[in-house]
Amino acid sequence: MTYVINAFLECEHPSLKVLSRSSGKVMFSFGEFEVRQMLESGDLCAQDLLSTKEEVHAEVVKQLALYHCKNNLPRIDEHYTASKRESKWF
Repeated sequence: MTYVINAFLECEHPSLKVLSRSSGKVMFSFGEFEVRQMLESGDLCAQDLLSTKEEVHAEVVKQLALYHCKNNLPRIDEHYTASKRESKWF
């Protein structure tokens, strides 16, 4: 499966979307806060998005997918604390 990266980094409200090339469906997206955070931390490099090499784009998509998953999964300790409060120990 191949992807298209739509990145608007140099505008007032930067955003980034990764779409399926075949269906056009948005696979995941990042808003202004996340894009700025990734750029400042070095997790996203604008130069990589300008590359003409397919393997560079594949690596960028992989890293963006991992970043998206990392930031959208519930934290284990939060889940554990919430479930512990709800359960009653006798």
